[in-house]
Amino acid sequence: MQRFAVGKHNCVGVEFIMGSSMTNLLEKAFSEASRLSVEEQDELARWLLAELASEKRWEQAYSRGKNRLAELAREAVSEQEAGETEELNPDLL
Repeated sequence: MQRFAVGKHNCVGVEFIMGSSMTNLLEKAFSEASRLSVEEQDELARWLLAELASEKRWEQAYSRGKNRLAELAREAVSEQEAGETEELNPDLL
């Protein structure tokens, strides 16, 4: 793994894009993480990357699903207006 310095931080296996920036809190977190053992750094990196990927998948699923949710809502209103629905009786569930 290549080790190189970026600014005042030593980084291992991280590629920085010129012009990109981090918040002070994120920079502090990475600074603290740089003091961990290599194994702990890799474990943290795997966790963070998995979380970011999960968040991206959730956002994509939600953006596709919100159109479907609106469609279902319109359908429900239409059925209600057409008298095709019944009042829900929780005792019969």
